[in-house]
Amino acid sequence: MNDFNRKVEQATEHLEKEAAELIAYLNNEVVPAVRQHSTKALRIAGLGGCVRRQIPVDRAYRMDATSLEQAIHKDKDSGLLPWLVVATAGSTDTGAIDPLNDIAAIARDTGLWLHVDGAYGAMFALCEPGRKALSGMEHSDSLTLDPHKGLFMPCGSGAVLVRNGRHLL
Repeated sequence: MNDFNRKVEQATEHLEKEAAELIAYLNNEVVPAVRQHSTKALRIAGLGGCVRRQIPVDRAYRMDATSLEQAIHKDKDSGLLPWLVVATAGSTDTGAIDPLNDIAAIARDTGLWLHVDGAYGAMFALCEPGRKALSGMEHSDSLTLDPHKGLFMPCGSGAVLVRNGRHLL
């Protein structure tokens, strides 16, 4: 399992001197709200200066796992510091679900933190078809979900789940 604190410490050490070396990877079809929230979260973590690399999608608007892996290796070979992948578990505009198992394997093999944006789709894991479609989400280091979207709650609510909270301290 990845150690978020270690990743943040590594990233923060480089931030002041080499902010352009820090790389976060996102699906290039993420909705503006996700892009905005990701930027805000990175800024709050002190990593607002890191590069956000947009990864191409396939015809179903899912992140291309091969392109992700190639981008990570290219960046590492160039001396950059990849540290975060943000995958999508059901986008609000198309319902697209990134290939979560493939992305989780890439993140694990390359030592990157995997965050899954499940704000819209994560709650569908409560039913068998949704659980099957969202296979791989359980391998994430962190997950956002908004019950008011998938469960049609009358008030806004959101949560961030972290596999191991000690990594955030």
